[in-house]
Amino acid sequence: MRLLVITNACFKSESASGYCMENILLALTENTKVKVDVISFWKQDNIFQVNDNLRVLYRGNKIFKNSGLVKQNIQCIFNKITSELIDPDINVMYQKKVLRSVSQLIQENKYDAIISSMGGRSTGYAAYKIKKKYGLKWICILFDPFVKNNHLYKKNRVYYKRADRFDQVIKNDCDLIILEECIYNTINEKEIKSKVVKIGMPLVLAKEKREKSSNTIKSGIISIAFFGALYKNLRDPEYSISLLLKIPNVRLDFYGNSSTKQIISLYGEGRVCYRGVASHADIEKIVDSYDYLLNIGNATLNQVPSKIYEYITYKKPIINIVKNRDDPTIDVIKRYTYGISLVENEDGNIKKLESFISNDLKVPDDQMIADRFQMNSPYYAANIILKELSEGCH
Repeated sequence: MRLLVITNACFKSESASGYCMENILLALTENTKVKVDVISFWKQDNIFQVNDNLRVLYRGNKIFKNSGLVKQNIQCIFNKITSELIDPDINVMYQKKVLRSVSQLIQENKYDAIISSMGGRSTGYAAYKIKKKYGLKWICILFDPFVKNNHLYKKNRVYYKRADRFDQVIKNDCDLIILEECIYNTINEKEIKSKVVKIGMPLVLAKEKREKSSNTIKSGIISIAFFGALYKNLRDPEYSISLLLKIPNVRLDFYGNSSTKQIISLYGEGRVCYRGVASHADIEKIVDSYDYLLNIGNATLNQVPSKIYEYITYKKPIINIVKNRDDPTIDVIKRYTYGISLVENEDGNIKKLESFISNDLKVPDDQMIADRFQMNSPYYAANIILKELSEGCH
C-alpha cells in the first residue's frame, strides 16, 4: 500500500498539528507494507528520508527562505493577503508546486490514496485538485474546526464565506473525514456523519517512566509552567495568573511565541516570567524541574489545547483553568486523575487550589493512561486509515 500525504507540517518541531501528523505517520509506517510519501511546504525544496517506509519531500517557496519566527511571520502575512484575494489560506505558489510534484510522483509510483492534514486550507485544496485529476481516494484529517462551528472566524465575513465554501468541498468530495473528537461533536449535518470518524489528539505516547511524585514541594517555592501560545481572544491568562498569585510562594513561568511574550511582559518582573520559546526537546529537558503544569482553556468549546495531552505524556500534575463548565478539558482531567479543573470566577477556587497543592497525589501508571486515552494513541488513527483502505488496495 502506498500513500501520498499533503500537509502544512509533519514534525513536532514545526507545529502542534505537525506533531500529531508525525505520530500518525510513524505509526502507519511501522507496518512494513505501507509506504508513505509526504509533501510539505514547511521548508525549501529538500528530501528527507525518515525511515525505510517514510520520506518527506519539502516543497516550500523561495519567499519562505528565512527560518524561525521571521519565516512564520512572512507565512502569516502572505496567507492573510492571499486569503483576501482568493480562497482562504490557499497559497497559490504552493498549490502549483504541489501539483507539479504530484504529477511527477504519480508517474513514478502507484498511490492508493491521498491524505491531507489541515490546519490551513492549502493542503486540502491541493488534495481536492489531485483527487479530481487522478481519481485517488481522499482522506482528510482535521485538527481545527469547520468555520461555521467557530465564532472566531465569523468576525471576518469575507474569510468566513470563502472558508465555508471550501468546507463544503471537503464534506461533499472527501471519501473519509477524520476529526478530532471535540470538532466531531459539533457536526450536525446528517448527510456527512456516515463518512466522518473521530479520533483523540494523537499525542499520548509511551514515555520513560516518571514515577517521582512531582507535587511534593521541597524548596518552598511552588513552580508552575505554561508551554504554548496565549491569545487575548482565545486563551487569555488574566484570571489564571490572578488566582495563582494569591498563593504566596507560587512562581509562574511562561514559554511560548511572540504573542505569549507580549501578554506576559505586561506583568513586569517578579513571580510571573516569560522564559522564551521552548522546543519539544527543550521541554523534555526542563519539564521535571516544575512542580505543576498549567493549562488555560480556550474561549471556544470545539477545540482542546493540544498541550494538555502532551502534559499527560509527561505524567505531571496539571492545573486546568477554564472559562465555563462545558469545557471539554474538564473530562480530560477527570480521566487523567492527576490534576484539578477550576472554572473562572467560581466561588471557592482558591481553597480548592490550596487543597490540591497540599495533597500528595498518586502518579497514574502507564497502563491506566493507555486504557483511558485509547483514542489519543497514534495507532488508533493509523488503524482507521488502514481499515478504510484495506479493500481495493494495490
